[in-house]
This record gives sequence, structure tokens and C-alpha cells, in this order.
Amino acid sequence: MALKVTGIKFSYDGEFTLENISFTVGRGEILVLLGPNGSGKTTLLKIVTGLLKPLKGTIELDGFNLSSMNIRDRSRLVSYVPQDGSFIPPYTVINYVVTGRTPFMGMFSTPTRRDYEIAWNVLKRLGMEKLGTRPITRISGGERRLAMIARALVQRPKLLALDEPTSHLDYRNQVKILNTVRELAQKENVIVILSLHDPNQALAYGDKVFVLSNGKPIAYGSPSKVIDADLIRKVYGVEVEVVEVHGRRIIVNLGG
Repeated sequence: MALKVTGIKFSYDGEFTLENISFTVGRGEILVLLGPNGSGKTTLLKIVTGLLKPLKGTIELDGFNLSSMNIRDRSRLVSYVPQDGSFIPPYTVINYVVTGRTPFMGMFSTPTRRDYEIAWNVLKRLGMEKLGTRPITRISGGERRLAMIARALVQRPKLLALDEPTSHLDYRNQVKILNTVRELAQKENVIVILSLHDPNQALAYGDKVFVLSNGKPIAYGSPSKVIDADLIRKVYGVEVEVVEVHGRRIIVNLGG
């Protein structure tokens, strides 16, 4: 079972933004989208999750064409966490997280006791149960990002897409969120796609990496095989050296 993206093409106002995009991601795997600002990472995530419709190509999840599904059915399979969390309503954390159960409610229904049980269990798994009754506007940026992930997880998705989940966070919260995402992928067998800026994070957490530049695919495969000094120079215009530390590849900026 896998996510299969084939031959995606997309444009804004007639100018091609993405072309010839194809990749697969298996259950329990993390695919990292890597590339400079404006390379098309956010656009691709929105296409994969059904928020944008491609001009050409298919997106299949476990053999089902996501593009042909209605919003309700698709939202039961796919969760998307955007980069910008500035529009989070001023709910308590638990009441915000439980809104992720909306795809499973009737049109005029309210969350059931079971919906709240699911939401509390997700918060507990993320180590956030003590924050459940606090206003979401009064928790830290890292905690708010985890609350957004929790809201996505109560949908019990097969595919979780995250747009730059570590942006604007300190190093501790970056590590916490990426460790959480990796654990969820492995334990829950969820397919994860996330966009990142840091090649070292892609090396540390990705099972696969898809590198974009100006909307075109540059490289795709295992991070340890794809990410090297030549790739970083080509995509970012930065001189680096790749070294090994305790058996792990690390990108070191040479400066200048």
C-alpha cells in the first residue's frame, strides 16, 4: 500500500509552476520535499492533499484516485498541516484538536464523547494532555504546532502532509516535532510527506527525498544517496562539504 504520484503538472495563470512530478511513498515512510523558497513545495503539498487540482497527472492512495474523491471522503484519508497557524481559533487546546473529527460528524452534529476520547488520547501520545484545557493562544509556538499536528491525527489519516513543520521554532522544538512525526510514521504506519529547508534534517529523518527547483524535479531517492555537495551547490548555490559523524552524513557550510 502506498501513495503514488504520477506525471503531475500544474500552473498559476498559465505559467508552469510544477512539471513532471512523480514519486511513491510507502506506508510508514517519510518523504521530505527539499528545495529553496519558491521551488513549489507548498504547491505540491496542496495538490497531493486535494486543495489544488493539477492540470495533468494522478494521485493514488492505496489504489484510490484522490483527485476524483469528494472533500468529505478525502478528508477521512488525508490530513494537511499548513505552515501558517495564525488563523487558529481561540479555543482551548482540546476543543481545537477535536475539530479534526469533523469529517466523521453529521452536518449539524457536535463532537461525541468518543470524539473527545480520541482527541485526549492523541494529546496524551504527544505529551500534551496537561495543556488540553488551556487556551491555544496561551501556549508556545512549538506547542501550538504540535496541537495542529494533533488535530490532523484525530482524523486517523492514511496520509499526513506537513508544510515546514519546524519553521520559526527553536532547535529543541524542531527536534521534538520531527521525532514525533517519525514515531507516528513508524508506529501508526502512516504515510508522511513534509517540506523542509534544512538538508541535515532531510538526512536525519527522511526515508526518501524529492528535491525541487523552479517547479522541476532535480533528484529523488534515498537521502544518503541523493544529498551531496554537488546537489547543494546546484540547488542552493552554496559551497558545502559532506562529512560523517558517528556513521551519519552531515552537511557542513564552508562559508565564503
